[in-house]
Amino acid sequence: CKERFRYMFTTADQRSSELEKQLVHMRKHMCEKISLDMSELHSVNEPSQTPVWVCGRIVCEASEGKINKESVMLEGSRRDSRFLVKLDLSEVQAFSLFPGQVVLVQGINSNGKKIVAKRLVEGIPLDTAKTSPERLLEFHHSKMYQGGQALKVIAAAGPFTTSDSLNYEPFNDILSRVIRDKPDVLVL
Repeated sequence: CKERFRYMFTTADQRSSELEKQLVHMRKHMCEKISLDMSELHSVNEPSQTPVWVCGRIVCEASEGKINKESVMLEGSRRDSRFLVKLDLSEVQAFSLFPGQVVLVQGINSNGKKIVAKRLVEGIPLDTAKTSPERLLEFHHSKMYQGGQALKVIAAAGPFTTSDSLNYEPFNDILSRVIRDKPDVLVL
């Protein structure tokens, strides 16, 4: 986010707008990576008898339960009026999807309500950071940074209560260790 916001006080319209920005950014990035011209993308609900490319967000058809091959739907962008279409993955050999994931799909949508996917682009990672080993060694061992000491990190995952007590004893144990070891970073 480039501006201040109040966590959990955002309106539905603000959340929708940010999700749309993310979808547009990911769509552009994925099209560049597979050398697909953005003008070749079709709306998710546009009927076609030949394979076409569409972009959308993965949605689980059921309101509860895990996503599976039978419950996958594709939600289009605002440009597509947020249409939802069924996504048939029977012809895709392997995939790993989660609700909210932005994907490119090449497939046939014969009636405008169901896309039979032929190819699925599940997202492409951004380029990795390219810091030289010499620079990393300098950061970790030079007197210029951290006084020549290694960065100390403590990470802990909750729940921070036990099954028979809500007194947060595990959390207090973590805080005791933080006070004793004085890490540079605490990740909860």
